[in-house]
Parts: sequence; structure tokens; C-alpha cells
Amino acid sequence: METLPPAASAPALPPPPWRIVAAPWTGEPHARGIAAATPLRRGALVDAAPAVRLDAAAYAAVNATPLAHYVFAERGTGGGLVALSAGSLFNHSRRPNVDYRLDGARARILFTAARDVEAGEELTISYGVPWWEEGGEAEGGRGGGATHAHMDDADAFLAAVRLGGSDSA
Repeated sequence: METLPPAASAPALPPPPWRIVAAPWTGEPHARGIAAATPLRRGALVDAAPAVRLDAAAYAAVNATPLAHYVFAERGTGGGLVALSAGSLFNHSRRPNVDYRLDGARARILFTAARDVEAGEELTISYGVPWWEEGGEAEGGRGGGATHAHMDDADAFLAAVRLGGSDSA
């Protein structure tokens, strides 16, 4: 049986610029979010989250489960990406401080700082218009069938858009 080399011989990875934090304000049991571990400058890479690709059939099946809130829809394919790493832990904000782009060809989602962010500040994304139109914050829920579909279009970054109201939902 082959053994792995000792951990000391593996190259050390730098710590991520984020940390997982409790997010009790969501009202969900075991709620978590992501906070900046260090100050971030606008445009800084927050996470290059590997993702699991879903074809159209798998995407439709997952949308009928609680995992629907963790799928980023890919326009034009009918499929989607499930973000791993920090990617599935970003909470929604009407004034997000993180942008993201889907990179379906490499099965990853790139998250970048939309503005300068202070250490300790929660990192948030916008879940987009579908979330608002399908029972989002206005009804006290997370929306039905929210898709994160708004950020896979190169011209559709929403982080600069202010929808009004409070920062978080």
C-alpha cells in the first residue's frame, strides 16, 4: 500500500482572505457567513471556488431540494454550478461587497471584492432580482427558486447597484 509523504513536505498554502462566521441574524439554524480575515482592496480575489457542474437535468432535480439556494445558474446551458469552498456561504445583501463570475469551462466561481473591505466585515453577494421577485426579503424568506443567475453575464455585475433598504436580508 502506498503511503502519503509527511505533511511537512507539502507546500504550505497561504491562509484564505476570509473566515467562516456565525450569522444568527438570518434566523436560520446553524447560519453561517463569510467575513474578511484581512482588509481587501477593490478587485482583490476573495475566492476561486471550485464547483460541481450540474447538467440541465441535475440542475432541475436540485432545484426541487433545499440545495437550490446553493446553485449558481449558468445562462444558456440550463445547468448550474454548486460552489465549494467559501462559495456557498456568502449571504445576500442589497449592497454587496463581493462580485462573482462563473467560469463554467474550469468549473469554478471567481469572487472578487467589489469595493475596499475592512477586516471583520461580512462578505456578501447579491442574489439578484429573481430572489426579490420570488418571495425574498419582502416576505421574510430566502425566495423560491433563487438562482444566482445574474452574475454569469459579463455585463451584469450588480454589486454597484443599490436596491434600497437595509444591507442584509
